[in-house]
Amino acid sequence: MEGYCALVAQIENFEVPSGDLELKWNYTPEMRRQFETHYKERGYEWITMVSREKNGVISGLTDIVFPTSDPHKICQELTGVKPEYQKRGLGKWLKAEMAFYIKENYPNIKYITTGNANENAPMLSINERMGYKFYKSKYGVKLRLASLI
Repeated sequence: MEGYCALVAQIENFEVPSGDLELKWNYTPEMRRQFETHYKERGYEWITMVSREKNGVISGLTDIVFPTSDPHKICQELTGVKPEYQKRGLGKWLKAEMAFYIKENYPNIKYITTGNANENAPMLSINERMGYKFYKSKYGVKLRLASLI
């Protein structure tokens, strides 16, 4: 769990483009368990898939969230690969394996949603090759509280 959480923090803090937003994760096993409890209480299933190297190191991850109250869709969440293991197709492989998992375990799913920053060319490429189509944009904004006074 520690290796997984360290990789999530590394991906979120350094690999996922966030523009000039100052977002830093300190992701711990306790936080993961709290998120799991939070999702479960709200009727979501959260499934994570990881890749491991021969030495046992977690090299990549992907996860999905399934809202049981909306059984026709699944949300593909974070996908990322440790920098030293990139350029081997692990991100694409993980997302593809998760798609096969979804097909086998959630036969009523009609579509999968996912998202990524426009600046994240590797993930955009993976999503396009997997057949994802643009649907809508979301924007993250930053506001300094001192500017409200």
